[in-house]
Amino acid sequence: IFYSSAFLQSVFSRYNDVVAFYIKHHPVIGILSFLGLAALSVMLGPFTSIPLVPPAITAWGVGDTFLFLFVGWLLGDTLAFVVGRFVGYPLVAKIMGKVSLDESLATLQKRLSFLLLFLFRLATPSETGYVFGILKYSFKKYLLITAIVELPFATLAVYASDALLEAGWQQFIAYILIWVVIILLAIYEFRKRFK
Repeated sequence: IFYSSAFLQSVFSRYNDVVAFYIKHHPVIGILSFLGLAALSVMLGPFTSIPLVPPAITAWGVGDTFLFLFVGWLLGDTLAFVVGRFVGYPLVAKIMGKVSLDESLATLQKRLSFLLLFLFRLATPSETGYVFGILKYSFKKYLLITAIVELPFATLAVYASDALLEAGWQQFIAYILIWVVIILLAIYEFRKRFK
């Protein structure tokens, strides 16, 4: 629909030009805003930073956009973990009772291998940082899992957006399909292993 509509393409082009112009002419605010919105998109489910990627590519190029997106997402993942650990855990402990929560977590943690948590993180939205914090999972391991998971998605987001800018519709669709296949395979493997 988007490809066949001159109107939608012109709206996208105007949006892209306006945002890219702002980013180029306000470099510090542009970078900080992009990082902040990328971080926020990880913490708030309905919000996404993907629409900001095409104008960022226009302003900074593929390499810098990837770097800023990846760093912004990791920042948001880190904040979600911290909120889960220092706000979520006490809240859940208050609801369930600390002893009951700790017993449940102790039982669950025996089953939580690095691979299983990697598949969980790959198969679920990025907001799962809250869950890792509540589980009191090792922050270093969480950050490693998250970086490994975010790397292909940031790459796909940037290259799909670049293909969209270049009207490479076949490439754009291919990148989106790769994204979907990765998530479906991760969901399948996670369900099979976790039962």
